[in-house]
Amino acid sequence: MALLALFSHIFPILNLYFLYMRQFRTVFFVGITLIMLGVIGYFIYANQKELSEPAATPTPPTISYCSSEDLKASLELSPGAGNIFGTPTLQNISNQTCMILGSGYVNVSYDAATVKNIQVVQMGTPQSEPFQLAPGGFLYSEIHYPNGPQCTSIGITPVNVAFTYQVSPNMGVAFTNSQTGDNKQTVQACSSVSDITQIEVWPLSTQPITP
Repeated sequence: MALLALFSHIFPILNLYFLYMRQFRTVFFVGITLIMLGVIGYFIYANQKELSEPAATPTPPTISYCSSEDLKASLELSPGAGNIFGTPTLQNISNQTCMILGSGYVNVSYDAATVKNIQVVQMGTPQSEPFQLAPGGFLYSEIHYPNGPQCTSIGITPVNVAFTYQVSPNMGVAFTNSQTGDNKQTVQACSSVSDITQIEVWPLSTQPITP
C-alpha cells in the first residue's frame, strides 16, 4: 500500500516533467529555426544590396593654383625694325599639375604717376576657365611695342616696364628676360604726353601666338 501511495505521488511529477520536456524541445527547435531563417535572410539581403548599389568611383585629386615656386616665367624678346615682339611663357617646373587663371591678359606695370602717355591695348580673347598645367607644360602669350619711340615732338623718356601675369586670385608672377635676367624692360616713350606709345598684350594660350 505504501508503494502504491508513493507511486501516486511520483506519477503526476513525472507526467509534468515529460510534458515540460516536450514543450522545451518544441520551443528550442522553433527558436533554432527562427535564428537560422534570420541568418539566411540577412545574407540574402546583404548580397542583394551589394548587387544593387553602384560601384564607388574614386574621388579625383584636388588641383590647386600654381604657386610662384611651381612656375618659371620667362620673356623672349625679338627686336626688329621699328618693332619689338616678345613671347612670355609660363612653365610648370613642379612635379604636380596645377591651375592658372585663364581669364586675364599679360599686365603692364610702370610708374603711372609720372608716365602718362603709355597706352596698353589688349588683343585677342582670353578663355573663361583656368588652365590645368601639367608638369613640364608651357603656356604662351605675346607682347608688342615700338622699337624706339614714334614721336612727333622732341624728347625721349626711357620707361622701365614689368610684364606680369595674375596666376591665381592672390598671386602674380613677373616675366624675366631670358637674355638679360631682368624682370623690367626698357620701353622708349616720348617726352610729350600728347605722343602716345602703345603696348599690345595678349592672353595666355596653350599654343604660341602669332600676332
